[in-house]
Amino acid sequence: MFFEKFPLLQYTLDDGKSFQLIPDILRRIALADKLKQTGPYFEEYDIKDGETPEIVAEIKYGNSQLHWIILMANNIIDPRFDWHLSYYNLVEYCKGKYGAANINKLHHYVNKQEYIINGYRSMREDSTFLNPGTIELEQSNQNIQVNLVLQSFQTGKLFPVSNLMYEDAENEKRRRINIIRPQLVSTIETSFNSLIIS
Repeated sequence: MFFEKFPLLQYTLDDGKSFQLIPDILRRIALADKLKQTGPYFEEYDIKDGETPEIVAEIKYGNSQLHWIILMANNIIDPRFDWHLSYYNLVEYCKGKYGAANINKLHHYVNKQEYIINGYRSMREDSTFLNPGTIELEQSNQNIQVNLVLQSFQTGKLFPVSNLMYEDAENEKRRRINIIRPQLVSTIETSFNSLIIS
């Protein structure tokens, strides 16, 4: 296991009456920034639905115990949420975050260029870029007139994005990862072992 290599420290839960030896999980070894910026050391990999770091390590390195190298190469601290989720797990995550009844509720709107539109939309039939509406805002005791472009779904300008659609798009950003080339793994493992105990 990964944490078996970590040095032990004494830990108490009862103000020093008794102690336990636990791995010093606050230690962290990371790849040097210079290495991360050097393309020849990496290859890209698209995570398939349901693959875990252990499965990818087995596929790429022939050893599932080297999953920590996959995580380290991608700055993943918490593989439960920083790793690409299977669709089933994504739906379950959304249910936990938004509530089961709300996963298909509106998260935000986007326009054709996929810019997020915050706030409210107008359903006026004459809403176009050529016919902007005017609203008044009060700011620091001054009235300011602002022209807004009023858009509606009838004109095809705004598109709804549900909570699930939003989280799915964010999840897809985590699909492509960097894999350290297999020929470098033994060097990284040796360096890790010497650094973690120092």
